[in-house]
Amino acid sequence: MKIVSKYFVLLIMLYSDRPLAQGTSGLSRTGIYEKVVHVAYDSASKELSGFISAESYGPDGKTIYQSCDLLFSGICANFSNCKIAFYIPNNADTESTGVIRLDGSNAILISDEVILFCQNIFDFHSSDGYPFLFSTFRPYKFCRAIKQNKVRIYKEPTDSSATRMYLIKDDFVSILKEKEGWVYIEYQGKKDIYGWIRKENLSPSIP
Repeated sequence: MKIVSKYFVLLIMLYSDRPLAQGTSGLSRTGIYEKVVHVAYDSASKELSGFISAESYGPDGKTIYQSCDLLFSGICANFSNCKIAFYIPNNADTESTGVIRLDGSNAILISDEVILFCQNIFDFHSSDGYPFLFSTFRPYKFCRAIKQNKVRIYKEPTDSSATRMYLIKDDFVSILKEKEGWVYIEYQGKKDIYGWIRKENLSPSIP
């Protein structure tokens, strides 16, 4: 079995009310950790949120053997040991609790219980957790999932600027800014997509 996600990584945030750091040694950062984990931080609500999205493939290198898709969030002031909950998109049941520990450009993700459908990709329940390396700074405020079956993307935060692009239920998005009931999102798929969607289409809701 070929594991393509072994070194894919988690993204994290800056601390308290200070501006997010970009490329500063010793500080935790929001953004992408090797394309698998996205991490966001909202200084107003003190919420750290993120998602994990990875796949492993069978012997043919094409058939998906296992997927690990999780959201996580917590209210954090100390990013060296931030308590979080893991859960499946659009499911209120918590899969596990755990922590994120940040050390400069590294992030370690630890779960208190085995997350079975992720176990063959990431062993979050090991005594040392699973380490991730910082990849790309992005000023994410929140990470969320789409809760409707089909959600239209708009060029501007107005109903008259609809595009042909849309997202589907359980897609993960990273939020860069908000405006009067709208959010500007980044979606990473076969290509990166940016645009506005209505805030009401997100799960869980934004504080």
